[in-house]
Amino acid sequence: MSIYDDFFDLGGHSLLATQLIAQALQLFQIELTVIDLFDAPTVAGLSERIIQRQLSKPLSKSDSKIPDTEDEEREEIAI
Repeated sequence: MSIYDDFFDLGGHSLLATQLIAQALQLFQIELTVIDLFDAPTVAGLSERIIQRQLSKPLSKSDSKIPDTEDEEREEIAI
């Protein structure tokens, strides 16, 4: 087995895919989707996706200079 072997060719299925996505979220704090797994079904491909997501991840609120407005009430506008 290598990092270039296809997840699905190795016997991966929907339940394992869901578990893999949940573990990626827990370990790397990165949200992957089943589509990501279909598009990049190898360890090498998924690692590239994880790195891309980590690099493009927005700053956390504690790192940001932007004031927290989450608790403010917002007016809904009917369209």
